[in-house]
Amino acid sequence: MAESPRLVLDGEAVETLLALPPRVRWRVLSVLEQLRHEPPRLTEDFSESDLVGRHISVKAVRPVLIRYWLDGPVDEFRVTRMTVVKPWNR
Repeated sequence: MAESPRLVLDGEAVETLLALPPRVRWRVLSVLEQLRHEPPRLTEDFSESDLVGRHISVKAVRPVLIRYWLDGPVDEFRVTRMTVVKPWNR
């Protein structure tokens, strides 16, 4: 059985993760662990393209948006950015 890709987080994503409240941080880490076991296009909520045209998957784990892609040649699940989304006030 093939191993799951190695999880690699960008430095800014790590800073965002560490700044989250502990309960949210654990929930995000749990989702990251699940995501790296599945094909990104099956788990994404939506997608976008980066500057070089690479498919970037986006997963919402309230209040965080996780941007990631699978780097197949080196077997890495790369988290390129995490964004904390503020609630919308009516």
